[in-house]
Amino acid sequence: MTPIISIIVPIYNVEDYLPRCIDSVLSQSFEDFELILVDDGSPDNCGKICDEYALKDSRIRVFHKKNGGVSSARNLGLDNATGEWIAFIDPDDYVDVDYLYELYSTLDKYNADFVATVEYKVATVNETTYIVSDDFSLLFTVYQFDRGPGPVSKLFKKSIITENDIRFRLKVHSGEDSIFVYQYLLSVKDIVLIFSDKYYYDKTRSNSLSKTIPSYDSTLLGMQEFDRTFTLMKTKIKLDAESIRNLNRTLIAFTDKVLMSIVKDPSGKVGVKNLEELNLDFYLQNKVSGTWKEAFMIYLLKRRLYSLYIYMMSLRFK
Repeated sequence: MTPIISIIVPIYNVEDYLPRCIDSVLSQSFEDFELILVDDGSPDNCGKICDEYALKDSRIRVFHKKNGGVSSARNLGLDNATGEWIAFIDPDDYVDVDYLYELYSTLDKYNADFVATVEYKVATVNETTYIVSDDFSLLFTVYQFDRGPGPVSKLFKKSIITENDIRFRLKVHSGEDSIFVYQYLLSVKDIVLIFSDKYYYDKTRSNSLSKTIPSYDSTLLGMQEFDRTFTLMKTKIKLDAESIRNLNRTLIAFTDKVLMSIVKDPSGKVGVKNLEELNLDFYLQNKVSGTWKEAFMIYLLKRRLYSLYIYMMSLRFK
């Protein structure tokens, strides 16, 4: 029988955390799901752990692949998912026993295309559930969705992903997860947001992907991809001025990552020439400087003193 939800877990080098993640999924009060475990060529015992769990529960499907990164692992999961809805869980995270029930029952109640539990909301707002139809502004104002737009703690309709060929970008290693979500939003009509804490993040791992420094080419591609998606969002989705300002900040954050990748490039092949080729007009017009040091760095960019900018920025990280 086809499951209602396919849960995709990309796995790499998390043997100490993986059993907790899998156990939390298998303990769900909502039981109509398949659990897709994608072993992304993990060098530890993750592959063995996955196979052992698969022998215990028929809802588990295991895929072993050559290491290709979290995006390739998630895409493999998407290619093999059979459920009507897709959920992503990171292997070092875990979920409450009613996590899936809350997501699916809320989505089913409002007949929506998308449901998300969100960590952040304006403190003065008491409501726990918002229904957003053609106006997506609450995503980026009341719920501050731009602060946590990754694919976890959400349900996506598989048919929308398939029909619009939405995939994680393999060559983007910073922000690729938020780009996936924003591209999905371009194709939905009705969404539901819940302020909830049933998805538990583990932010302690020292080798977490979020703490690595992607290459210049990867961060540049991510910035360009988000810029294109953001442009489409402004034309296809109803957003108010505050929402656009919040998304502008996300674009600025992408640009910050590009600049950082130039400064911290270990190869020595990225530098002044790359800064000269960047279009920084939007960034320089909208970047807010919180300190005099940041203001000075912006001044150097505006004056196109790129060698001095790289030197001064590099001093901050020695």
